[in-house]
Amino acid sequence: MPKNIGIKTVVAGLLLLGGSVAFAQQFQDHNHLVVGVYQVRNVDKFCLLIEKGPKKLASVQLLTESGIELYGSALPKNSVKFSQKFDMTNLENGKYILRVRQGHQVISKSIELSRTLPNDLLSARTVSLVN
Repeated sequence: MPKNIGIKTVVAGLLLLGGSVAFAQQFQDHNHLVVGVYQVRNVDKFCLLIEKGPKKLASVQLLTESGIELYGSALPKNSVKFSQKFDMTNLENGKYILRVRQGHQVISKSIELSRTLPNDLLSARTVSLVN
């Protein structure tokens, strides 16, 4: 009999532990906001990856350093994961801010765009006027 009591105690303990871990994960999932940004190699693009709480309102903004909004979008409320590629090709060199907001949580990422043309391309540029 003592052997069965030990096994029952261990099983009950594991069930309680498993239940508390599941509860902790469930509680944590409702309030978290995770943002990842990575540059696409050799081009003026970057990818944004977001993991947000389910049924939470969230938004994304791309701002100039002075705070002018270049892009703004609300994320789908029912989606937990979201990704988007940004093309910075037509933007001027400078600093930009990527801001993701979910309720009171705000995550900002700085992006610096600095492109230079090789000297041979600069000297090869010409302007022609056509009548």
